[in-house]
Amino acid sequence: MKILTAIMLLAVSAASQAALIGRAPATSGGTDYQAYWDDALNITWLADANYAATTNYDADGRMTWDNAMTWVGTLNTSSLLNITGWRLPTMIDVGNDGCADPLNTSGGDCGYNIDTANGEMVDMFYNTLGNVAFYYPNGSFPQPNFGLANSGPFTNLIEFLYWTDSEVVTDTSSAWYFGFPSGAQRPNGKSELYHAWAVVDGDPLAAPVPVPAAVWLFGSALGLLGWVRRRAG
Repeated sequence: MKILTAIMLLAVSAASQAALIGRAPATSGGTDYQAYWDDALNITWLADANYAATTNYDADGRMTWDNAMTWVGTLNTSSLLNITGWRLPTMIDVGNDGCADPLNTSGGDCGYNIDTANGEMVDMFYNTLGNVAFYYPNGSFPQPNFGLANSGPFTNLIEFLYWTDSEVVTDTSSAWYFGFPSGAQRPNGKSELYHAWAVVDGDPLAAPVPVPAAVWLFGSALGLLGWVRRRAG
């Protein structure tokens, strides 16, 4: 009975956790995926998080906000991976105040340990990859292994700053960025040179009959349950 309970708990956990599902393998049947579908946010991330540098669009991939917006537009013009709709990750400016408390260490849309619903890169950093900020929520610092300790399956995810697609509501000369070295989201002038990471809404690269990893794990656990029951019988 204990074995059955443990297996059921494992199955439920696997089915409920967020997962990154590989899409568009570069080689047929391979695991060299060119993109990953985020089943929690329902967006697809380009596997190469510094694609602008990889393709020589920019020498090191660090661009002004305007240039980053132009770059992501070129991915749509060229129909990267035969799809359009590429954009920069977004965030939600809930305060409309341009980050009145830049050293905020808990909650909100700006600072550290902020609400993960307020940014797609925030959710990726904290929830999906399981990284931690420089500051503890109570304001003490540093947390052990803060920053980009886990970069997941992505390539060229730089421990630096990345632009979002969002301008500051009260100051359109500034835009929001997320900092992978410290786990902070905040605004800065658009002339700063930061990286850009392309995403697209939904799961446009899904196979004709997609089988997300969480579903596969859940099915495997159920199969194991059947085996246990046969052994017990």
